[in-house]
Amino acid sequence: MTGAIATVFLFIVISGGIRRIAKTAELVVPFMTIGFVVLTLIIIVMNIRIVLRRLSDGHASQRLLRFLLYTAFGYPYERVV
Repeated sequence: MTGAIATVFLFIVISGGIRRIAKTAELVVPFMTIGFVVLTLIIIVMNIRIVLRRLSDGHASQRLLRFLLYTAFGYPYERVV
């Protein structure tokens, strides 16, 4: 049933053309972003003991920092070049 409703909604959006697609995305994306951030924070809070244990280890903290820097700068650079 849910698939049928999603299909009808998708058909309405696509049949409306690029303007309707843009308008729908304009409405949906902020909620998706907020939902992503909220769920991420919930998962971190649920696993706070593990997170704190990992961050207290000096070597793991260095690996985490290296990973974050690579994700922020290295990976996008590799994709462009």
